[in-house]
Amino acid sequence: MKNRNKEKSKGIVYLLFVGVAILMLLLGYTIDRMVSKFEDEENVKIVESESCEGKKLYYEGNGFDIYTYCLDSIKVSGGEGNVELKDLFLGDRTLKRLYEKLKKTEEFKDGGSIMYRDEEDGLSILKCNTLEGNKDIYIGKSDMAYEEDFCKNRYEMVNDEEFEVYFDVLLLTRANDGDIYLTLSIVNVGEVTTVKVKEADIKSVKKAGDYTFTFKTESAPFRYDIATIFEKSQIVSVRKGN
Repeated sequence: MKNRNKEKSKGIVYLLFVGVAILMLLLGYTIDRMVSKFEDEENVKIVESESCEGKKLYYEGNGFDIYTYCLDSIKVSGGEGNVELKDLFLGDRTLKRLYEKLKKTEEFKDGGSIMYRDEEDGLSILKCNTLEGNKDIYIGKSDMAYEEDFCKNRYEMVNDEEFEVYFDVLLLTRANDGDIYLTLSIVNVGEVTTVKVKEADIKSVKKAGDYTFTFKTESAPFRYDIATIFEKSQIVSVRKGN
């Protein structure tokens, strides 16, 4: 009986392994089919807006956003009919295929932003790469220009090696390892975040209240938010009040 149960268990494990392998193959095949839709130069079609209202957020990526400019939609035609481009995004792989379809026409002195164009399909793509770290992408008509509000960070940036931040410390909690969890917000900003710090770095923080933290960093520029500040900086000093 025991041997029979062992054989049965082995059979179940084998079937599960085969099932997972088949699913992975199918997933890979599906991804390849989706990406291959960009191989034909006639696949991507834009639908222009009747009245241009400037840039519109089209897709939120990981570390970048994609905007359309004076467009209502971007369609990809294929065997499955017309599909909205953002529904096919597979990260850098999809974007790389899209860039390959266009011609690099301009490179800007903002850190290396690049404009790609395809006049035949009436399409332009601006790939931001600014000194401030903006990696956004803009898609528009073939005559789209680098507008004043393009490639701008939506968030305030830290640009200095040493800087101060005025925090409202809401709660102090001791961690099991002796470090301190600080729940705090930037005064007049409203964002509330909990971070873990060394007790030795915040000796003057005895209770909740307003404190000015001085930081130093070698990673500027970076986004001015609590989590990023503590991740990319070291605490130099803390004083009560502003």
